[in-house]
Amino acid sequence: MAGIPPWTDPGMGPRMATPSKAIGLSVSLVCALLASTLSATPAAAKDVRFTLYGSLAGGWGFTNNSLEWPGPHLTVDERDNVTFNLTAVDGLDHNWYIDYDGDANDDGNEPDSPDFTGTLEWNFTASQNGTYAYRSRLPADEPRMWGLITVRPAGSSTPTPAM
Repeated sequence: MAGIPPWTDPGMGPRMATPSKAIGLSVSLVCALLASTLSATPAAAKDVRFTLYGSLAGGWGFTNNSLEWPGPHLTVDERDNVTFNLTAVDGLDHNWYIDYDGDANDDGNEPDSPDFTGTLEWNFTASQNGTYAYRSRLPADEPRMWGLITVRPAGSSTPTPAM
Protein backbone atom coordinates (compact mmCIF):
# COMPACT_ATOMS: atom_id res chain seq x y z
CA MET A 1 0.00 0.00 0.00
CA ALA A 2 2.60 2.40 -1.07
CA GLY A 3 1.67 6.06 -0.96
CA ILE A 4 -1.10 5.58 1.65
CA PRO A 5 -0.35 7.41 4.88
CA PRO A 6 -0.12 4.98 7.84
CA TRP A 7 -2.94 6.66 9.73
CA THR A 8 -5.37 5.61 7.00
CA ASP A 9 -4.10 2.03 6.46
CA PRO A 10 -7.08 -0.25 7.19
CA GLY A 11 -4.81 -3.05 8.38
CA MET A 12 -3.49 -1.04 11.33
CA GLY A 13 -6.70 -1.22 13.40
CA PRO A 14 -8.96 1.61 14.60
CA ARG A 15 -6.99 4.83 14.36
CA MET A 16 -7.82 8.45 13.81
CA ALA A 17 -8.64 9.30 10.23
CA THR A 18 -6.36 12.37 10.01
CA PRO A 19 -3.38 13.87 11.80
CA SER A 20 -5.38 17.06 12.44
CA LYS A 21 -7.75 15.11 14.73
CA ALA A 22 -4.79 13.74 16.68
CA ILE A 23 -3.32 17.21 17.03
CA GLY A 24 -6.71 18.61 18.08
CA LEU A 25 -7.08 15.94 20.75
CA SER A 26 -3.55 16.58 22.03
CA VAL A 27 -4.13 20.33 22.21
CA SER A 28 -7.43 19.76 24.04
CA LEU A 29 -5.75 17.53 26.62
CA VAL A 30 -2.92 20.01 27.18
CA CYS A 31 -5.42 22.87 27.62
CA ALA A 32 -7.48 20.86 30.11
CA LEU A 33 -4.39 19.98 32.16
CA LEU A 34 -3.15 23.57 32.06
CA ALA A 35 -6.55 24.94 33.10
CA SER A 36 -6.80 22.55 36.05
CA THR A 37 -3.28 23.50 37.17
CA LEU A 38 -3.85 27.25 36.91
CA SER A 39 -7.30 27.41 38.46
CA ALA A 40 -7.37 28.73 42.00
CA THR A 41 -8.02 26.07 44.59
CA PRO A 42 -10.20 27.42 47.40
CA ALA A 43 -8.48 27.61 50.76
CA ALA A 44 -9.37 24.76 53.05
CA ALA A 45 -11.67 25.74 55.88
CA LYS A 46 -10.11 25.76 59.32
CA ASP A 47 -11.52 24.63 62.63
CA VAL A 48 -11.49 27.69 64.91
CA ARG A 49 -12.39 27.63 68.61
CA PHE A 50 -13.34 30.44 70.96
CA THR A 51 -14.25 30.38 74.62
CA LEU A 52 -16.52 33.25 75.63
CA TYR A 53 -17.98 34.06 79.02
CA GLY A 54 -21.07 36.24 79.23
CA SER A 55 -22.94 38.19 81.84
CA LEU A 56 -25.85 40.63 81.78
CA ALA A 57 -23.90 43.13 83.90
CA GLY A 58 -20.44 42.58 82.41
CA GLY A 59 -20.81 41.75 78.70
CA TRP A 60 -18.55 39.18 76.98
CA GLY A 61 -14.94 38.15 77.66
CA PHE A 62 -12.36 35.45 76.99
CA THR A 63 -12.35 34.66 80.74
CA ASN A 64 -14.88 35.13 83.52
CA ASN A 65 -12.65 37.93 84.89
CA SER A 66 -12.26 39.84 81.59
CA LEU A 67 -15.90 40.68 80.80
CA GLU A 68 -16.34 43.95 78.92
CA TRP A 69 -18.64 45.71 76.53
CA PRO A 70 -18.19 45.70 73.77
CA GLY A 71 -16.87 42.17 74.05
CA PRO A 72 -13.61 41.04 72.43
CA HIS A 73 -13.22 41.57 68.68
CA LEU A 74 -13.21 38.14 67.01
CA THR A 75 -11.71 37.39 63.59
CA VAL A 76 -12.21 34.31 61.39
CA ASP A 77 -12.11 33.48 57.68
CA GLU A 78 -15.10 32.78 55.48
CA ARG A 79 -15.91 29.02 55.39
CA ASP A 80 -14.18 28.39 58.74
CA ASN A 81 -15.90 25.94 61.05
CA VAL A 82 -16.24 28.08 64.20
CA THR A 83 -16.88 26.40 67.54
CA PHE A 84 -17.81 28.37 70.65
CA ASN A 85 -17.65 27.26 74.24
CA LEU A 86 -20.18 29.74 75.70
CA THR A 87 -20.62 30.16 79.45
CA ALA A 88 -23.15 32.29 81.31
CA VAL A 89 -21.32 33.33 84.47
CA ASP A 90 -24.41 34.92 86.06
CA GLY A 91 -26.71 31.89 85.74
CA LEU A 92 -29.13 33.85 83.53
CA ASP A 93 -30.42 32.85 80.10
CA HIS A 94 -28.25 34.15 77.19
CA ASN A 95 -27.54 33.32 73.56
CA TRP A 96 -25.02 34.35 70.86
CA TYR A 97 -25.68 35.35 67.24
CA ILE A 98 -24.14 37.37 64.38
CA ASP A 99 -26.28 40.33 63.34
CA TYR A 100 -25.49 40.32 59.59
CA ASP A 101 -28.07 42.98 58.72
CA GLY A 102 -27.54 45.21 61.78
CA ASP A 103 -31.20 45.19 62.83
CA ALA A 104 -30.55 43.87 66.39
CA ASN A 105 -32.78 40.84 65.67
CA ASP A 106 -31.74 37.26 65.02
CA ASP A 107 -32.98 36.54 61.53
CA GLY A 108 -33.18 33.11 59.89
CA ASN A 109 -29.98 33.54 57.84
CA GLU A 110 -27.83 34.53 60.84
CA PRO A 111 -25.84 32.02 62.95
CA ASP A 112 -27.78 31.82 66.23
CA SER A 113 -26.90 29.63 69.22
CA PRO A 114 -29.45 27.94 71.42
CA ASP A 115 -30.17 29.68 74.73
CA PHE A 116 -27.83 28.71 77.57
CA THR A 117 -27.70 29.33 81.33
CA GLY A 118 -24.58 27.31 82.06
CA THR A 119 -22.10 26.18 79.42
CA LEU A 120 -22.86 25.37 75.78
CA GLU A 121 -20.62 24.13 72.97
CA TRP A 122 -22.01 25.33 69.65
CA ASN A 123 -20.63 25.71 66.13
CA PHE A 124 -21.45 27.26 62.77
CA THR A 125 -19.75 27.92 59.43
CA ALA A 126 -18.66 31.52 58.80
CA SER A 127 -20.43 32.34 55.55
CA GLN A 128 -20.45 36.10 54.90
CA ASN A 129 -17.32 38.22 54.88
CA GLY A 130 -17.49 41.62 56.57
CA THR A 131 -17.51 43.04 60.10
CA TYR A 132 -20.67 42.54 62.13
CA ALA A 133 -21.98 42.88 65.66
CA TYR A 134 -22.42 39.70 67.64
CA ARG A 135 -25.10 39.85 70.31
CA SER A 136 -27.30 37.99 72.72
CA ARG A 137 -30.84 38.21 71.35
CA LEU A 138 -32.53 38.37 74.74
CA PRO A 139 -33.90 41.90 75.32
CA ALA A 140 -32.33 42.40 78.77
CA ASP A 141 -28.88 41.50 77.35
CA GLU A 142 -28.92 44.04 74.50
CA PRO A 143 -27.22 47.02 76.19
CA ARG A 144 -24.02 45.17 77.14
CA MET A 145 -23.80 41.74 75.58
CA TRP A 146 -22.40 42.59 72.18
CA GLY A 147 -19.05 42.81 70.38
CA LEU A 148 -17.65 42.68 66.84
CA ILE A 149 -16.70 39.76 64.63
CA THR A 150 -14.80 40.14 61.37
CA VAL A 151 -15.21 37.42 58.75
CA ARG A 152 -12.40 37.83 56.23
CA PRO A 153 -12.60 36.49 52.66
CA ALA A 154 -11.66 32.80 52.55
CA GLY A 155 -7.96 32.04 53.01
CA SER A 156 -6.99 35.52 54.25
CA SER A 157 -4.93 34.69 57.29
CA THR A 158 -4.76 33.18 60.77
CA PRO A 159 -7.72 33.67 63.16
CA THR A 160 -7.37 35.44 66.46
CA PRO A 161 -6.39 32.93 69.14
CA ALA A 162 -8.99 31.41 71.42
CA MET A 163 -8.28 31.92 75.07
